[in-house]
Amino acid sequence: MKSVVFIFSTAEEDKLLAGMTYAKNALKNKWFRDIKIFLFGPSEKTVVKSEKLRKILNELEQLGAFTTACKALSEKIDISKELLSAGIKVDFVGEPISQLINSGYIPLIY
Repeated sequence: MKSVVFIFSTAEEDKLLAGMTYAKNALKNKWFRDIKIFLFGPSEKTVVKSEKLRKILNELEQLGAFTTACKALSEKIDISKELLSAGIKVDFVGEPISQLINSGYIPLIY
């Protein structure tokens, strides 16, 4: 069974909703061994604005997904505090994503 790293970078709410719904169903149905989720700049802005997306991210966390927003980009666009207050971890993600891919995680990018 494979492990997947979801990388959400689009600003389009519909695409984020589709990807997050797939991740949620994959966790519920145990389609993958493990799922990690990372948010980047444009997706971070959209998540901050969308209660629907924040709710799904919360559900993903409750199902066991590890979710982090990119600190470098969120600080550049000045939304780190908003992400943190929404309950989303903010940290540097370049190295962790690279390590996951190098250890065999399959990247899915939205």
